[in-house]
Amino acid sequence: MGLKWLLVAVLFMSPCVFGRDCTSILNKQSTNVCNECIRCGGKWCSAVSDPEDLHCVGGQSEDNWCPENQEKLPDPHTTSSRGTYFDPIYVEKRSFVYSTTYKYIKILRPPPVKSALKPYFNIVNSTQTGIPDVDIQAEVKDDSILVTTKFGSDFCSPNSTTFEYVYVSVGLKGGSEESLLKYQVPCACGCSDRVEKNSSQCSGFGDLSCGVCHCREDRVGTRCERKKCSDRGDNPPSCNNPSNPKMKCSGNGRCNECNECECFTDWDIEGSQYFDPDNYCEDLCTATNRCSDCLRTNELGHCDQCDTAFVFIVKADKNALEERDQGRKVWVHCNVTVDCGVIQYAAMQQDGEKHVMILNGCNPYLAAVGRPGITVPVVSTLFIVAALTVAAGVGYWVWKGKGAAPLPLTSPEYTNIDAEDCTGVNPLYKPPTSSFKNPMYGKS
Repeated sequence: MGLKWLLVAVLFMSPCVFGRDCTSILNKQSTNVCNECIRCGGKWCSAVSDPEDLHCVGGQSEDNWCPENQEKLPDPHTTSSRGTYFDPIYVEKRSFVYSTTYKYIKILRPPPVKSALKPYFNIVNSTQTGIPDVDIQAEVKDDSILVTTKFGSDFCSPNSTTFEYVYVSVGLKGGSEESLLKYQVPCACGCSDRVEKNSSQCSGFGDLSCGVCHCREDRVGTRCERKKCSDRGDNPPSCNNPSNPKMKCSGNGRCNECNECECFTDWDIEGSQYFDPDNYCEDLCTATNRCSDCLRTNELGHCDQCDTAFVFIVKADKNALEERDQGRKVWVHCNVTVDCGVIQYAAMQQDGEKHVMILNGCNPYLAAVGRPGITVPVVSTLFIVAALTVAAGVGYWVWKGKGAAPLPLTSPEYTNIDAEDCTGVNPLYKPPTSSFKNPMYGKS
């Protein structure tokens, strides 16, 4: 004959006020983390998806929502054993947050007095500290004890592992035997322990875990594909240099989605290492050209005539111009037009200081020709003197080679030239023929 007893014991182990707001986590977009989803009793998709796709959905959703990448939990243990008065006397049971678990414990030998069929239960142990957020009810149904268990959203703590456990003993008052129930409650995702740093699926700007990109502070987007824009209020960012508004980022970079300049860094672009990201990617030549007074200077060393930069004039050295840093040329070739002409120079920057070599310009004394201590004007003078000497020698030998005999200094051709001859008639002068008779003149 079946036992027909209604609920005789109801016990709330914690109040029904939950601290975790699961409504803001379930059925939301990819901003959630897997652990929070599981702690709210949800299901998780570990695929890197578009923003409109859901990672976390409520536990009642269809399983085909994410058929290939749904986070799988380890299978629960199903160990159970039969006792003298109860079947089972021990059992392990999987239970989820926000879901209700039912377990029937069959009464094999009821107490002789029916009034003693009063069920009871106790939480004898738990991996969670304090009083766990769990609601347990027990009642006699026919020839069994029905145990109803529901775990609240505060059962799992922020430090919970993949599974947390609760042990509950169930029996009948006056009886000599108890049944032990072991509940396994998922409180974290196994994939949370697997993190791919600077993942390519996160554009290299974030860490990938459970299909979600955790971006760096300056990046946003499902795949960290966008730069996080800063709000500058009344002074919005711009890619247009006021001194050159027709060319964005000075032609040395691109304007990103935040309307900010991102300078080119290509090694095949001369001087790209000096592009100024804080000044519209301005190149080193443009910055140095504003110090044209320093480029005309006759002094080596620090130039005090430039208010916009710290300029140091060094003597030109063609060997130094070939210096490289990790394969990239250190010196950049520049030029500027001033009132005295075009100044050609080389520049480099180190620790905020601009170093300049004047190669050709208003002050030739600053230009080198490859040998220390010899300047361009000295070399030019020596070259001209040498050229004239060679030309004179060549002319003499050419003249001598034509067989011309020199006139002796005692020749009457020289001695007969008096002083007045210098202003009168040259005795050596022979006039050319001034007229002739045309034999054809007068004939028809």
